[in-house]
Amino acid sequence: MVDGKLYKNIYFPYSTKVRRGFSTSFIKGEVEGYYPATVEVNKQFNAVSAINLCFFPGWIVDLATGAIATTEQDYYILQFDKQ
Repeated sequence: MVDGKLYKNIYFPYSTKVRRGFSTSFIKGEVEGYYPATVEVNKQFNAVSAINLCFFPGWIVDLATGAIATTEQDYYILQFDKQ
């Protein structure tokens, strides 16, 4: 489950996209026979978007699409513990 959206019948490792913007995203994985694992995905300012300060329309596009924020890490690992 990513930000409340359920993905069924997936296999690990699994890649997915996370919603843009500064709001925190949550990834929750459930595997039969294991406790659910949850990861909090924090976001930070995307320094590359600062280049658009010189080009005002680009800054507006970055604000509208959420490209001014990026995740702190490129990948996250869910650790499942047996029940």
